[in-house]
Amino acid sequence: MRKAIMVRGAASPGGHYSHAVIVNGLIYVSGQVPRDPATGNIPDGFAAQVRLALSNLRTVLRGVGADLGDVAKITTYLTDMTRFAEYNEIYREFFPTDPPARTTIGCQLHGFLVEIDCIAAQPGP
Repeated sequence: MRKAIMVRGAASPGGHYSHAVIVNGLIYVSGQVPRDPATGNIPDGFAAQVRLALSNLRTVLRGVGADLGDVAKITTYLTDMTRFAEYNEIYREFFPTDPPARTTIGCQLHGFLVEIDCIAAQPGP
């Protein structure tokens, strides 16, 4: 069974896609960018953008009854791989122990410095 979900209070998608899709107990969260859900603004600094993207990811997960502790795999897209160490330290704030599997990719993004998606396990009843 497949269920597409839009989460109230999450940042508006930048295109035609769902915040998350749940299939067979797995939650696929679309890429979250550092867009403030209330204002639509994107902060200037790298650290603020990383924290906001991770917070937006958490918001979507909570909207489907999960949390960061349920994440199995993260994919992060960075515009500047020289900031990997800084990204890694901020990431550790959100995943202090037992971090999920992760891939970090250097790429071009339009209007922001980071985008993060994930796959999480749907918590049991």
